[in-house]
Amino acid sequence: MNTDREVVKVKTILGVEPPAIILFFILFLYFLGMAGILSFTTLYAKTRGFRIEYIGLFYFIISGGIFIARLLLGRVVDKRGGDIIVIPCTIIVAICLFLIPRAPSLLILICLALPYGIANGAVVPALNAALFKRCSPNRRGAVSATYFIAVDLGITVGTPVMGLIVDHIDFSWVYWLSAIFSGMSVLLYVLFGSDMQYERRQKKKRSHGTAIV
Repeated sequence: MNTDREVVKVKTILGVEPPAIILFFILFLYFLGMAGILSFTTLYAKTRGFRIEYIGLFYFIISGGIFIARLLLGRVVDKRGGDIIVIPCTIIVAICLFLIPRAPSLLILICLALPYGIANGAVVPALNAALFKRCSPNRRGAVSATYFIAVDLGITVGTPVMGLIVDHIDFSWVYWLSAIFSGMSVLLYVLFGSDMQYERRQKKKRSHGTAIV
């Protein structure tokens, strides 16, 4: 009697499963928007005349917000799906990025760090969880690689792009463009990458007798 497990062939495009492709582009756009925060906030604060020795507090509060989100909101994704987290929290991220250039003082800038950190800390793991849920369990290594490539590519491309904007336009546009990228990522998620859209496509496949990927 043959006890070997049957190997299920999974359809891929350049090694990536179709459900992961749209999430890859969503993550790419989202981390394009993160490049400005990660690379230019200290320089931006200096140009505004803020005391840059306190900018470390800005990043510390972001880290605290991420910790709070990971502690409290992970269970929400498990119980109610990613849409309830990804959509509103990505909008919050975009709003915070848009408001950073309008912050009249260092105190207001630091206050924006908390909602940004909480929202960011909720979005990223929710998108990562969606990748794993929608792809084959026996391809977890490939799914992890897809996630990290999207993250690294977004930051790697975003940082020089933002640098060019600083050189040729204005620091404010670093954050406004980051807000636009975040807005594009949530729009792409709502139209194509949400749990609701994914389930709709799966029902359509079942109705046509197609095996679920």
